[in-house]
Amino acid sequence: MEVRSSLGERFPEDRFLTAVYWEKKGFFKFLNDYFIQATEAYRNAIRLGSPAAHLYDDLGVCLKIQNRAAEAGECF
Repeated sequence: MEVRSSLGERFPEDRFLTAVYWEKKGFFKFLNDYFIQATEAYRNAIRLGSPAAHLYDDLGVCLKIQNRAAEAGECF
């Protein structure tokens, strides 16, 4: 498990790869109903990687599912 957790920090200078890593992590957490962890992963993708529009949308969906409508509205 240590190898997987360090992948996100392997290429910190490549914002695209960093965003892809955190996006995929968020996606799989979302699929397994771990919405809080998915939210954090999408926030990392935006903050550490490239802040692409679809990442905000995914973050908004996670927040909406958690009944955090005000925060979700800022993402859409």
